[in-house]
Amino acid sequence: MIAPMKSFSLTALLVNIGGVPISGYSDGDAITFEDIEHITMQDGSDGLSVACYKKIARQKATIRLMQHSKSYTALMGILEAQKAILESTGIITPLPFGYVDPSTGTAVTSAYCVFTKTPGFSAGETPSAIEFEMQISPPISMRGAANIL
Repeated sequence: MIAPMKSFSLTALLVNIGGVPISGYSDGDAITFEDIEHITMQDGSDGLSVACYKKIARQKATIRLMQHSKSYTALMGILEAQKAILESTGIITPLPFGYVDPSTGTAVTSAYCVFTKTPGFSAGETPSAIEFEMQISPPISMRGAANIL
């Protein structure tokens, strides 16, 4: 019996930030998710160190786009609007976030997405990737349900 073959394509990823569908990813890791954990060390007067661990109910998401991508222009506009509202009112306006990989069934959603860094850029012989970093809280994840089929 021949096992069924699965396929993957970056163009099949469904990513949406603030109602804007995202496409035009760079090669390699187009999007990554990282749990945020906070570990601090405190030294006591007796010379002993204590490590404190705190799991934070947020994830860092990084999306890598090509500079010529239409999504790059759209995300820069959203990021600048989010930053301008924060600077003028002191209030951050979170955005809805959605990610679905139809090939694996992996999904991550959140009603609270905030950009944490304005992306830099570079110019060179080949087009460069632009990285958008954001935090999503609290992320609702379903990992790879289609992989068991």
